[in-house]
Amino acid sequence: MNAEERFDMMIKDPGAIICSKCKGAMTYRSGGVYVCRKCGWEHLSQFGKVKRYIEANGPSTASEIEKATGVSHSMIRQYLSEGRVQVVEKKPLI
Repeated sequence: MNAEERFDMMIKDPGAIICSKCKGAMTYRSGGVYVCRKCGWEHLSQFGKVKRYIEANGPSTASEIEKATGVSHSMIRQYLSEGRVQVVEKKPLI
């Protein structure tokens, strides 16, 4: 993520700038994860929630990810179109 994208993320997700636990400064780690420099608390952006869900649960449909993370279907589709995540469409069992 370049500096401009990081700035845009902080504007869209101000909770990622200041730790909600201790009010310390948050540092961007990677994959939508911010970590407090003071207490170590992690904050996941919407992208971080999607990425972590896929890492933990493997390939999933956008609907499954939305239900589990609370991230909107349209946002998941945006990540998909940007090539940031991959989702699968489940085929019906015959």
